[in-house]
Amino acid sequence: MCDVCNGESKGTEVGVAAIPGVPMSISWCSECLKHEAFPSFVFDHDWIFVAEGHQEALNEWALQRVCWADGRYMPFLEYVKRITPEQIAKELKEYQDAS
Repeated sequence: MCDVCNGESKGTEVGVAAIPGVPMSISWCSECLKHEAFPSFVFDHDWIFVAEGHQEALNEWALQRVCWADGRYMPFLEYVKRITPEQIAKELKEYQDAS
């Protein structure tokens, strides 16, 4: 099953490949590959831990990506609206406390 859309896009299974810019391989379907979609957890990570909630901290390529969320392919900047500043602060504090 596709690790990006969990089979919801109805694409056919293609196989396992690396996530661009991430040291991890996942399963992809034909639809997610066609849309060049990323798993949503990559967006969570980039918005919280890389950008710390600041759009200008990410390059244009990162901002142009899409993921599968709410039953459709969703642009990065729309997806990250669901992550509150309070959540960002909490996650960063937990990470720093664990270090």
